[in-house]
Amino acid sequence: MAGFARFILEKYLYPVRHGVNAYVGRHSLIPDKAIFGADEFEWAGPSQANWRAIRDEFRAQSGTDDSFRPIGQLSPDHVGLDQQEKWHSAVLHGYGVRIDANCARYPKTAALVERIPGMISAMFSVHQPGAHLPEHSGVTKGMLTCHLSLDVPPGDCAIRVEDHTHAWREGEWFVFDDTRRHEAWNRTAEPRLNLLVHVERPLSGGGKVVQWIFDRVVRNSPFVRDFHQGIVKHARAPSTKRDAPDRS
Repeated sequence: MAGFARFILEKYLYPVRHGVNAYVGRHSLIPDKAIFGADEFEWAGPSQANWRAIRDEFRAQSGTDDSFRPIGQLSPDHVGLDQQEKWHSAVLHGYGVRIDANCARYPKTAALVERIPGMISAMFSVHQPGAHLPEHSGVTKGMLTCHLSLDVPPGDCAIRVEDHTHAWREGEWFVFDDTRRHEAWNRTAEPRLNLLVHVERPLSGGGKVVQWIFDRVVRNSPFVRDFHQGIVKHARAPSTKRDAPDRS
C-alpha cells in the first residue's frame, strides 16, 4: 500500500499543491514567512508553561508499553531518515484522528494539546543519537509545524529551515512553515525529545474553502489511512474521529 500511496500523492496531489499553497498564502491571516515566534500565538503560553509536566508524563510511560515506536513502523511511506529506526513517535492525534489509548497513557499532555485551536496532529517525537532527517518540504501551507522542546542534549542537535539553523531550547516552542526546505539532526550521544504539533494556519474566506478541500483529499488518501492503521495497531486500542474543525 505504501507504494500506491506515493503514486497517488505524486500523480494527483503534488502537481496541484504549489498552486493551492500559493492561493492559501495569499489568504493567510498571519505573515507568509518561514519561522514564527511563539508569542504570535495565544495557545502557546499554557503548554509552554507546563512543559515540565509534559516531559515528566512522557518519562513515566516511556519504555513501559507499545505506544512508542519507530516512525517507519507507523508509516512505511513517511518521509525517511537516513536510519529509520532512529526517529520514534508516540502519537496522540494524527491528521484529525484521536488515538484513545495513547491519550489515556498521556492524559495531561492530551488535555493540553486538545485545547490548542485548530490542532491537527500531536505526538511525542524522539530523535535518537545519530538521527538525521534529510532536507525535504511538506505538502501543505495550510498547517504550521510546532515543536515544544522537552529534552535537548548538549551539542550539535538542531533544525535548519531554509538558511536559518535553530538549536532547540527546552521549554520553548519553535514554529515554522514546513513547506519551506528544512532538515533536522541529532549528532549527540543522547536522545532529543519534542512535543510535535500541527495546527491549522489561520485563513480568510476562499483560503479556508480551498484548504478544506485539499485537506479532505489528503486525509482520505492511502498515505494517511495507512498512517492511522499503523498508529492504532501499535497503540492496541480503537481510535475515534474528531469532528471537523469549524471553518465558518
